[in-house]
Amino acid sequence: MAKRRKSRGGRPMKPGERYPSGKLKPARDTGTPEAQARRMALAFYRDKDGKSQMGDTAKTSTPLDALLANRTITQNQHDAGERFGRWYRCVYGRANGRRATGGEVPDEILAKWEPKLRDAMAALHDRSRAQLDIVVNICAYERFMRWVPVQRRLVRHAKQVELLRAGLDLVAGVPVKGEVRRAA
Repeated sequence: MAKRRKSRGGRPMKPGERYPSGKLKPARDTGTPEAQARRMALAFYRDKDGKSQMGDTAKTSTPLDALLANRTITQNQHDAGERFGRWYRCVYGRANGRRATGGEVPDEILAKWEPKLRDAMAALHDRSRAQLDIVVNICAYERFMRWVPVQRRLVRHAKQVELLRAGLDLVAGVPVKGEVRRAA
């Protein structure tokens, strides 16, 4: 006669998907309902017919990404803004608590990027101080301005949107020859 197995004592196992080792896989955190609604609002844009369309909500973590997702700026302007933010963070250090430069920046890269940043900032300042402030706040400090989140608010803030677009176009014109690019 076979022996009867005793029940295991202790705390019952938590339900859920597990790794081969038996460790419980963490559940994907999609955020609070308020955060989900905000990401959805950030990604809306209007197509050529005036109909509302939904952009990619995963690409709304930074103001530049949100502006690209709702098609307020172009891909070229987005790339210029990312490049400006990278230059700013490397020259002046970490501009915000969320994204670091990845440690010490080598002197040869800093020597290349500092003049580019100074030229871009001087060109923006020559146009207007407001344009410099908008580009620095959105690209370097990654601040969501009042007018960034919702497309319908852009009518009231058309001047700021045009300043940002013109500033990013100006930054896109700054020569980037010899820049070390991130691996994709």
